[in-house]
Amino acid sequence: MNGYARFGLSEYCGCIAYWVVLRDDIGAGREGLAEQWFDQIGPKFEQRFATLVRLGSFSNGESVYRRIAA
Repeated sequence: MNGYARFGLSEYCGCIAYWVVLRDDIGAGREGLAEQWFDQIGPKFEQRFATLVRLGSFSNGESVYRRIAA
């Protein structure tokens, strides 16, 4: 965790997910700065760790992903 985001590693049935999300306890005056920082690190984080990126999920909870070009 840093001042803007939480980082994590999750595992389910042998599938590992690296993730980063903006903190929900950021003060109102720092939200824009946090979002800007997040936009800057996003592409490099994705390039380093991603093979699949989650696009969203259906109402039944099933997720949809896109594959990162190798």
